[in-house]
Amino acid sequence: ALFLDTLATTLEREGGTAKAILAFGRQLSAWMEADGFKGGSPLTAVTVEMSGKAEAVRRACADGYASWEAAFAASLRRDGLAPKRAADLATWPAASLEGATVLASAKADAGPIHTVTRQVAAATQDATMTKEQLARLQRELEEKRAEAARQAQEKTMC
Repeated sequence: ALFLDTLATTLEREGGTAKAILAFGRQLSAWMEADGFKGGSPLTAVTVEMSGKAEAVRRACADGYASWEAAFAASLRRDGLAPKRAADLATWPAASLEGATVLASAKADAGPIHTVTRQVAAATQDATMTKEQLARLQRELEEKRAEAARQAQEKTMC
């Protein structure tokens, strides 16, 4: 419950999924470093060890991961994505964070969490950029190009 509660709170608090992914990655790293990289996601060990042995356990693990995906999907919808796109994209940060915790445990190093959260946050930011934001960035780029061209022309005139 702590993992999901922290994830949900972070997604609501940070003002965008990309920022929340970075913030949650920092929290996850801190948890793992504090326990000497023995923990990680509460679902990892149960899923790997028990889900093939008991259908009820498998369903409970699937429900746990579905909660993570639902939290990411809700945040992505708040960022402006259509429901289907948000649901599809939500699997990626959930699966990536889970994989990063496994790698961090194996390496006894938070590096995989930092790398994964940076990459997933950047891609999420790109995916959630609105048409208005994209148009603004394009205008800024055009202005910078025009300014550079003016400066180059002034240098040739001197």
